[in-house]
Amino acid sequence: MTFDTLAETFEEKLIFYTGLMDRLNLAVEEGSAGKLETYSELEAQTGRELAELRRCFLAREGESPHAAARERRLETLMEKARAASQKTRSLLRREKASVAKSLEELRKKPRPANFGAAAPSPTLIDMEA
Repeated sequence: MTFDTLAETFEEKLIFYTGLMDRLNLAVEEGSAGKLETYSELEAQTGRELAELRRCFLAREGESPHAAARERRLETLMEKARAASQKTRSLLRREKASVAKSLEELRKKPRPANFGAAAPSPTLIDMEA
């Protein structure tokens, strides 16, 4: 893989990650547990891939005369990805706090004590007819 190909792959992955954070935000806002789980797993995998690409990029930085320009572009994309990630984490913290508050309110809600015999439930079909 050439340095330019590596840099392009890194750029594409950063753009993908930023879009993924937007989709993760929507899943949180919708309350979609399935999407949230899927996007979270994809976010973790993409984060690992980005770390690997960054490590390779930094190791091969001196191989291209365009390295400085590529690095500036990547810094801009990394900043956008960091901002999107921070926004998502903030939204997740707020949602987690909201769920915890709702659970606490449910726990504190007084429940009537019902120690008497349960009323017989009516049958749906009259067996004697």
